[in-house]
Amino acid sequence: MLQHKIDGLKLGRRVKTTLIGWEDLTRNEKREFEYVDLKDEANFFRFKNQVYDLGEFIAHSLGSPYWHGATHHTAFSGVLVRVLQEHNMVIVTSYRC
Repeated sequence: MLQHKIDGLKLGRRVKTTLIGWEDLTRNEKREFEYVDLKDEANFFRFKNQVYDLGEFIAHSLGSPYWHGATHHTAFSGVLVRVLQEHNMVIVTSYRC
């Protein structure tokens, strides 16, 4: 079993959430992601009252092969994601140093 914990980081609760497409976004959310070129191929998800573009995540395990990518809010905090292809879902958690 892969270990989800990472030395030196405090992880929040892991949440499983469904990947959604462009058509599932609200009008305001679509405005936020106007930069997306291939809207039919984009994947998004909602986490803690915010929408994330899966394409914004940098492929990085941060020392744990459990996590597939990370995005940073600050130099000391961000969000980790694990993609579950077979279910069109992701597991997401916040982290901080």
